[in-house]
Amino acid sequence: MVCNHVRLSKLDTTLRKNEETRLEDFEMKGLRKILRVSWTAQKTNEWVLNKAGVKRELLDTVKTRKLAYCGHIMRKPGNCLEKEIMQGTMPGVRRRGRPRTAWIDNIKS
Repeated sequence: MVCNHVRLSKLDTTLRKNEETRLEDFEMKGLRKILRVSWTAQKTNEWVLNKAGVKRELLDTVKTRKLAYCGHIMRKPGNCLEKEIMQGTMPGVRRRGRPRTAWIDNIKS
């Protein structure tokens, strides 16, 4: 239930490096809790993954769903507001300073 919420909540935002790290940490914390491994037990993440018999997949799942969502929006006909926002073609003057990472640039990387 919690993983589904995490997967869906990150679809419409750009994933920064620290957020990717936090997602991986969240996944490992959940596995440690399921296996009842204390954080003071000094077990490595690889040991926990081998013990659980799984691979890290939460971040990959989020990225895959973002890509699928992007394809869904880009196939919409006409000048849909969501499509214009995703492509970054909004009219007007941009703010001063360094441009923020666009959602579409985050998908490409």
